Amino acid sequence: MTTGKRTYTVPILLILLTLMAILIVVLFSRLLLDNQSLKTERGHRLAERYASCQSYANALEEYASGMLSAKDEGSRMAAQALQGGLGPTGDECRGLLYEAGIRAGASKEEALNGAAQPIAAIREKLDPIGKQGGEPAAADRKTLETIHGGAVELQQTLQSYAVPTGDQRYRQMQAGVEWLPVARQALNQLQQLAAGLE
Repeated sequence: MTTGKRTYTVPILLILLTLMAILIVVLFSRLLLDNQSLKTERGHRLAERYASCQSYANALEEYASGMLSAKDEGSRMAAQALQGGLGPTGDECRGLLYEAGIRAGASKEEALNGAAQPIAAIREKLDPIGKQGGEPAAADRKTLETIHGGAVELQQTLQSYAVPTGDQRYRQMQAGVEWLPVARQALNQLQQLAAGLE
């Protein structure tokens, strides 16, 4: 009787061990897929923010260039309309620069201030320009020239990294591959630009 029980025990244990191994493999595969999906999603969000930084630099350049070259009130108003795009793209860009600061080892407060301060300073300098109508004053022209030069440099820096479009490249972006040094350089340029406007 005892030998009969032993013969059933070993096969049952083997079946249970096999089922447990299959379950562990399935759960581990699911965990890997979920982790991969999360990295892809985060990388996609970073790519969107990076594209917003490029749009912000383009809008800054177009706005400053348009205001500087405007010959009449109509062309000044057309250039002034471009200023509306600076707010949303600047806010998204700030998110990318914040992320770059965190990954560089800055505290949350330092990263937030470092990213928010230059964008806010630029916005503050640009807000009053063109609102009084007519040709920009000499001081405003100087501000626009400074912003135009800084925006061109920022465009060139941001163009050195191609925004990803595929899942694997999104995961690489989430891992910090290639874009972090570019974002840090862009942040330094924005900070220098804001300091030059004071």
